[in-house]
Amino acid sequence: MSIPLATQQLTELATAYIHNSVAGNTRRTYQVGQKCYMDFCSSHGLATLPVTIRTAILIVMNLANRGLAYRTIKVYLAGVMHHHVERGYADDVTTHALLQRTLQGIRRSIGEVRRPRLPITIDLLRRLKECLRQRADMCSNDKLMVWASFTLAFYGFLRVSEFTARSPTEFDVNATLLARDIVLTDVIEIRIKSSRLTRTRVGTPSVLLRPGPLCVRSAPIGNIPGTADTCALKNRRSNSRTAHGLRDKD
Repeated sequence: MSIPLATQQLTELATAYIHNSVAGNTRRTYQVGQKCYMDFCSSHGLATLPVTIRTAILIVMNLANRGLAYRTIKVYLAGVMHHHVERGYADDVTTHALLQRTLQGIRRSIGEVRRPRLPITIDLLRRLKECLRQRADMCSNDKLMVWASFTLAFYGFLRVSEFTARSPTEFDVNATLLARDIVLTDVIEIRIKSSRLTRTRVGTPSVLLRPGPLCVRSAPIGNIPGTADTCALKNRRSNSRTAHGLRDKD
């Protein structure tokens, strides 16, 4: 027979569920928008809560005036309203006609730019490999790390958040791909900790086996220095690889 939980325990459990209602990456993006909103209200003497139709319109106008993209403005506004709801306010001003007209006007004025993304093909992988080979400002270890990142992501169909760390100096052992999560035998077995393909974000093991000069086995992952409990992908300074760091030379 289950033991009834005390009111305080139920409240704490509800708080945890509310916190988990959005993914970690989404929450971090929301926090950026919330900080913009807090700073704006503070500098203009406005109350931050509850979010009113006036403050909502003012913040989106401020973001548009700062040159932010329409999609970014919408995400930041969602973050502000998420903060509003978490603090116990039920009214959703995002459906208000005045705010909707304001957003439509911003969209028509600044447009909605979508950054084109090319599909990664074998030909692009060959170009990337040649670019890495010619980089005189990168040491061999860093080249191996970057190539291992590219091939793991390509052949494992991985999202960047599934194998990179959130910070160069810190990583989450429950989310980041560690050295112990890669087993080298006749095949390469990798254990993904957290996947965005499932609602619970539970990862699954994957087996990679591709012959040829561009396959993941051609990137000697096992030669990259590290211990079982360290990030699998690190540069010469022992900094963990982040999504942003994969675009940097160091």
